[in-house]
Amino acid sequence: MLGALLPNYGVMCALDQIAILSQAVSTLASDTSAALALVNKEMSEICLYAMQNRMALDYVLAATGGVCKVIGPECCITIDDFSGSITNITKEINQTGHDARVWKVNLAHSAKLAK
Repeated sequence: MLGALLPNYGVMCALDQIAILSQAVSTLASDTSAALALVNKEMSEICLYAMQNRMALDYVLAATGGVCKVIGPECCITIDDFSGSITNITKEINQTGHDARVWKVNLAHSAKLAK
């Protein structure tokens, strides 16, 4: 009904909804990036803690042949370090959030010009 009276009404409603979605994407990107950064930091600290414990165990058990003699073949494991990849993904998520914010500003500017 309003579309017949105000030709741009539908377009303006759509632009408002797109702006809301853009803000949601920006917020989601920011929160996800922050969470990943915290998890990445925590995992790095856990890896360091595990390495320190392993070194202490090796020292304590050195007289009996070390950890590998006590545990057997399971002692030879490695913990992969994906912190660099997580950092890169976090940067990409941050960029997506930034792009959404810039896009929202440009959209708002375009909407003002359309009025």
